[in-house]
Amino acid sequence: MSRAFDAASCTEQGRRDYQQDAAGHTQGPAGLVAAVADCLGSYEGRDKAAQVAARTALGYPYLRS
Repeated sequence: MSRAFDAASCTEQGRRDYQQDAAGHTQGPAGLVAAVADCLGSYEGRDKAAQVAARTALGYPYLRS
């Protein structure tokens, strides 16, 4: 299980303070992906954040659907 997935699951299950940045749970590129997904989740919803995180991890550019 990757560190980025751990941060996302903590957010989903409400185990961390919502003010705390997800990047605090991760290091390196995984931290950046988690932080971007966390911010997108706040503004555009969980589904959009999940798409961006998956595309980033797989090396695809962010494409608006």
